[in-house]
Amino acid sequence: MAGRKGRRSWGRIRKMRSGRYQAAYIATNGTGPWTAPTTFTAKMDAEAWLAAERRLLETGAWTPPPTRTQDAAGTERDLTVADYVAQWLDEARSRLKASTMDGYGRYAELITGGLGGVALAALTPAQVRTWRSSLDPAFPTRNAGAYGLLRTIMNTAVNDELVEANPCKVRGGAVKHRKHEPVALSPNEIRAVAAAVPVERWRALVLLLGFSGLRYGEAIALRRRDITMTDDEVAVHVRRATVRAGRKWVTDRPKTPAAVRTVPLPRELRDALREHIDAYAEPGADGLVFPAPGGGPAHRQPFANALRKGAEAQGFPTLRIHDLRHSALTNWGRAGATLADLLALGGHTTAALTARYTHAAPERNAALAAKVWRE
Repeated sequence: MAGRKGRRSWGRIRKMRSGRYQAAYIATNGTGPWTAPTTFTAKMDAEAWLAAERRLLETGAWTPPPTRTQDAAGTERDLTVADYVAQWLDEARSRLKASTMDGYGRYAELITGGLGGVALAALTPAQVRTWRSSLDPAFPTRNAGAYGLLRTIMNTAVNDELVEANPCKVRGGAVKHRKHEPVALSPNEIRAVAAAVPVERWRALVLLLGFSGLRYGEAIALRRRDITMTDDEVAVHVRRATVRAGRKWVTDRPKTPAAVRTVPLPRELRDALREHIDAYAEPGADGLVFPAPGGGPAHRQPFANALRKGAEAQGFPTLRIHDLRHSALTNWGRAGATLADLLALGGHTTAALTARYTHAAPERNAALAAKVWRE
């Protein structure tokens, strides 16, 4: 008999703010609480679910509810990899950024395309290894991301006690190998590339990226009030980032607290930034500094096309937008920045990340070798 708060002699029913009912219970083996995979419109339906669960316990046919699901006809079947991936993504949606979820959605398609029909509890290391090796080698970074997501999801399944051990055991399966060798430009080369960009509105953005090390999404999210330009200081204050998630722009806080930072700029950039703001920035303190010609966030492709032409004219045909970030961090290192400096300026949380984005200069290595000989 249920009490005022929905408590019963076995199990518990709770009325939610939505008006629907949630049912849960502790199994006879002491595990739980196990909650119904859905809420119920009527209280009697929640009671019926509890009664069915109790029958399973009494007959010895019980398994944890998360390992069970139903097909279209209502017949119970084993929880598949596709079922659990969908459940994991749904639970992650409230805590992850839209851009991250967009990427995870693409990785999930690769996972379910090859392993979706396999029962979660029956997934083996051999099946995972075969799936990982079947991915198109032309996309190594994407493949590593998909494998990394599967490994993370299966770790959650282990914690949920749905599987005994994580079957993702491919050595190096989540390691992202560079397909493109980054180009590190010197300060003179950055200025030369910016001057060679055929579209004038993008020249200041090349200079900003090349001397600040901001990510592209951080730069296009800058507003007038985020830039300090005085006789004594030129700096940008990174407070947000803009990314493309699906077919819409999303502007939000940066991915990590470390990415919220102030980055000093050479004072020599003051005039170029002022000229750009006067000519192209949106009006008002909250106006975008680098908007698209028609307003709103600057699309990546038009800028990339202009940068490519300027870079090719200066003899750097493989230069990409992200190489400007590499260049800034590398030049700071050449100038004597410590690891702590680079972590703060780049907005990184670990030294490993900073190492990925810096680029050793041959002349710097030669100078170090000469110094070792002398000392």
